[in-house]
This record gives sequence, C-alpha cells and structure tokens, in this order.
Amino acid sequence: MAETTFGVKYEGPALADGRMPVRDLAPALLALGELFTEASTTLYPDRPPPALDIHATRKGSFDVDLILSAADGAWEATEQLLGGDGVTALINLKELLLGGGAFSLVQFIVWLRGRRIRSKEPGVAPGTVKVTVDEDGATSLEVPQEVLDLHGKVTIRQRAQEVMKPVGRPGVETFKATTESEVTVAVGKEDLPAFAAIEPPEEEEEIQDSERPTMLRIVAIAWNEGNKWRFSEGADDASFFATIEDPGFLDRIEQRTESFRKGDLLKCTLRTRQRKVGDTLEVEYQILEVTEHIVSAGEQLRIDPPDSSEADAA
Repeated sequence: MAETTFGVKYEGPALADGRMPVRDLAPALLALGELFTEASTTLYPDRPPPALDIHATRKGSFDVDLILSAADGAWEATEQLLGGDGVTALINLKELLLGGGAFSLVQFIVWLRGRRIRSKEPGVAPGTVKVTVDEDGATSLEVPQEVLDLHGKVTIRQRAQEVMKPVGRPGVETFKATTESEVTVAVGKEDLPAFAAIEPPEEEEEIQDSERPTMLRIVAIAWNEGNKWRFSEGADDASFFATIEDPGFLDRIEQRTESFRKGDLLKCTLRTRQRKVGDTLEVEYQILEVTEHIVSAGEQLRIDPPDSSEADAA
C-alpha cells in the first residue's frame, strides 16, 4: 500500500500536558481528512481519494502523527500527473495542501489574507500562475496551478478554516504541519483572519441537466455517505464518480440480497448536470434508477454495508 506519514501539531500553554479536548480536536482532524478527500477529487477525479489515519500523540503540545494512504496500486498511474510512484504522488498531494515542497494552499491562504484576486496570468516557472491582488500589479505571487484550483473551491477553503479553528481557542497559539523534524507550514493566531475571509460561493450557471438510459460498468464500489461509486461507459472511457439515488437498489444492498462481481454492468438512467461556477466547469453524475444488474463471471466483490452497531461504535 502506498502511504506517507506526516505530523500536525497544535501548540500553546493550554496543551503543555499533552491533552486536548475532543470537541476541539475531532472536528479539526475530520476537516483535515475531508480536505484531502476534496483536494484529491478536485485535482484527480479519476483516482479514489486517499485515506487519512491517526497514529500517535506526544506530550509538550498536542502532536499527532497521521498516515495518508491509498489502496495498493490505485495511485501508481498518477505518475504523469504528480511526477512519481504512488508514495511520491501522495507526498506531492500533501505538499500541495500543507507545504514542504512547492508553495502550498495553506501558505497561499495566509499570503492572500482575504484580498480579492485582480488578475491571473501564466507564471515564469512551468505549471505556475502569477496571481496579482492590487490594481497597479505591485503585489503578486507565483503559485502552482493546482493550488489555485484548490483555492477556487469554497468548500476546500472552508475545510482549511475548520482545521485551524483550535488555534482560536484560549491557550492554543499555533498549528504546525511537520515532516520528520521539518516544519512545513505554521499558522498562528495572527493568521486566522485569512482563513475566516471566505468569499461567498461564486455565481453558478446551469449549462446542462439531462437524463438518458445507458449501460455502466462498475469500476469501484464504496459504501459511504453519498453512495459514490466509480463507473465507466466503455473499456477505453475514463471512469467517473456517480451517486446512487435509486432507493430500491440501495435497499437491496442494505438487505444483502444484491451481490457484485468485478466487471458487473448496470442498466440504468443516468442524470448529468454540468454547471459553470466562476471560471470552472463542474460535472455531477447521478444514477436515478437501476433497471437491470448484469452479473459478470469475474471475481466476487465484498460490499457489506456497516451494521448499525458498527456505525454506533464509529
């Protein structure tokens, strides 16, 4: 399994004994996990998002080791996008968010401090954009295009804000991200206004909203909130995520009366919504009704929805 370990640390006199209230830490870590999920699906929608797991804590501050991991082989094909194998790809994703390599999203938010972007143009370095925030062009910065793409999503900026919320508590002074002994990014109380300055959602324009019958091949199954599975419409087509909206089909899965094998087909009604949000085109897929499930002869896939007892324990 491809994985990389990094640390996040909240520092301040209130944390000197190595203890932190769950009500402060849990929402921040959940937001960090969602930040990685949204960043991954924004930049690389054809890859399953990586998982973020907690590893350990230490006294003197509240210091947490986290493991960012992807299913074995699932990120190996990202070499052309991220410049390396699965582990390198995960490291680069982490660096785009929390620093350590190129200028990161968190660093960009701190630098921007809520100022409106006046202009964007190609940067000198390949793959970068020159961002200008004033009328005369005197204040500008070159950032990776991926960082600008991430910053363009309001929900991603909101997740970053939630990660920094504990710093606003009395006695908590700093958030730091670390790799081994290196601090890759640090955010103090003086930087919090930059994260609070979240712009309202950009104006949306509906481009297309259509429904059509089709046959989809199941690429990956997920039992989680939203019921987002990955599908393709042909052997050479790029895969995409779609939410399952058919209550009868979901009920059969819940009751364990539906089994799946690798390469199964779904004859269904697919809804495609395309919107223009600011300068970005967004596409959303929904499976409204499954009219036929064609089971292949491939290897059986396990899809056990969590029991209520497991959900309560989680």
